[in-house]
Amino acid sequence: MNGEQPLIQGAQTQGSSFIGAIRGPVMLITLGVLLAIDHFGTVSFGRTWPVLLIVFGLFKLAERAGAKSAS
Repeated sequence: MNGEQPLIQGAQTQGSSFIGAIRGPVMLITLGVLLAIDHFGTVSFGRTWPVLLIVFGLFKLAERAGAKSAS
């Protein structure tokens, strides 16, 4: 690939790729915590699942902020 452009167009910056890399594990940890809270009877999962949407939204905001600061 002698001086050619990368195969993936619009490659992410290092900061936003880090955020993208940890998004999945953090979402799984959050899901696990919410299910554990449900299992122990403190609060039902039906009342806590919006936390997953909030966490996902925060990651999307962080990705965009990282992409804008790198530009």
